Amino acid sequence: MMPAQIAASILLVLVLLPQGAVGADERAPRTLPPSETISLRQAAEAGDASAQHKFGMQLVEGFGREDDLLEGVGWLKRSAAQQFGPAMYDLAVAYYQGTGADRNYAEAARWFEAAARIGHGPAAFNLGAMYDDGLGVVRDRDKAAHWMAQAAQAGVPEAMHTLGSMLSEEPRQDDDLVEALKWLLLAEALDDGDIERDLLALYGRLSQAMRQEGGRRARQWLRR
Repeated sequence: MMPAQIAASILLVLVLLPQGAVGADERAPRTLPPSETISLRQAAEAGDASAQHKFGMQLVEGFGREDDLLEGVGWLKRSAAQQFGPAMYDLAVAYYQGTGADRNYAEAARWFEAAARIGHGPAAFNLGAMYDDGLGVVRDRDKAAHWMAQAAQAGVPEAMHTLGSMLSEEPRQDDDLVEALKWLLLAEALDDGDIERDLLALYGRLSQAMRQEGGRRARQWLRR
């Protein structure tokens, strides 16, 4: 299982995750001037996926009335149907939290996977967490690690920390420990909480050559 401090309220963490490092979600501000709202709705009605997502989030986040929430999620569905990653992600969050839709973890996992498959890092992180916990999906440690690795590669610090811990706890070969060190060092470099204890515990299990290789891989990842 993933570290408790990461597993707790996982979706709430990611909803607030800064988007710049992992691909912008293009969230709409909570309120827009009336003229801009009208223009946004017109673009959404014309079929623009980005506008549909922004207008949907404007309704979901900006007002909070039940009718607005239902309509907002409806626009997210229309945008997600056009394979627009941020809308897929926000629709998954709506199903996960039961916001504007009945809470449905299986649907949340389905839309997180759809977004993850087109490179959305936070979606991959949440999907990995759901596989690790067996929430909305059959618990599968291999799939959890797969999606956590996708999220880590996309630059999500929480995923780097979680993946490093997973590899450290259940290594299948010596190279898994080297990879664990790489991801924990990267999570530390990106300031994902207190990792020092995890690193110290791992260092004691590594040879000098393995420590050097883990550091080299971390530096190589940062230079990519």
